[in-house]
Amino acid sequence: MVPFAATSQDLPVETIVQSLLPERTGPVISGATAELTRGIQRQAPIPEVFDLPKAQLIVSFEGNSHRLTEPGLRALRSIAAALKDPRLADAPFQVGSHAYDPANLAGAQVLTTRRATTITQHLNVFYDIPTERLIPVGYGTSAPFDLAQAAHPMNNRIELINLAPLNK
Repeated sequence: MVPFAATSQDLPVETIVQSLLPERTGPVISGATAELTRGIQRQAPIPEVFDLPKAQLIVSFEGNSHRLTEPGLRALRSIAAALKDPRLADAPFQVGSHAYDPANLAGAQVLTTRRATTITQHLNVFYDIPTERLIPVGYGTSAPFDLAQAAHPMNNRIELINLAPLNK
């Protein structure tokens, strides 16, 4: 599944909702079999991997900070409307933040953690989205969208992941 991606100026609520619906959960991929582990001994089974519903979005911040810009605030308005949609109203979400700056790889972890926390706090304070539904995670530089193009806008993205399918 190719995740939905949009800029902060173009966040259609229904498209966000559709990309986050539990029906978008892909097949469960079983943990690695003995053939795939090539004889490596393990103490416990490798956990299953889920293709969870997600939306990858641009939420803009001021420079190298966790302060939201005007377009970032508009993006959060659309995200809040999607999270309040009755089809998603009870689902928990991971709010993952990614940043890729080759000149400041070490600072990206702190920055993305602050950005994810800022988003969850903003959604709670201004839109009454319960904090229990939002899990902020800073990914730092661990999962760039396009490593070949450091300036690609999606390298600095927010990823909403619907965790409800894990609770079934």
